[in-house]
Amino acid sequence: MQQSKMGNTQDLKKLPMVFHHKSRQFSHSTVPYPRVEIAQDLPRQTTGDTSPATLWTSFNWHALTLDGSPEEEFEKLSRESGEDWKELLEMLSRT
Repeated sequence: MQQSKMGNTQDLKKLPMVFHHKSRQFSHSTVPYPRVEIAQDLPRQTTGDTSPATLWTSFNWHALTLDGSPEEEFEKLSRESGEDWKELLEMLSRT
C-alpha cells in the first residue's frame, strides 16, 4: 500500500478539501493545485474565510461538498446505499 501526503491511495472515494470563500475556490487541504473555482460563494461552515470540504469520487460521478452541509449528508447516504446494493448483487450472482 502506498502512502502520500494526499492520504491512503486505496481510499480515493473521499479526499479532504478546503473551500476558500473570498476567492470562491476549492483546493486540496495540503497542496494548492489542482483547484476548482466557482462563480458564487457558498454558505460558511465556520467563522473564518475557509470551510472544510470533501471531494467525492467514483467511476460514475464526482461531487464537491462542504462538510456538515445537507449535500454532504446526501453524498454519504447515496454512496452507502450504493455499497449495500453492490453487496446484494454480488450475493445474488453467486446463487
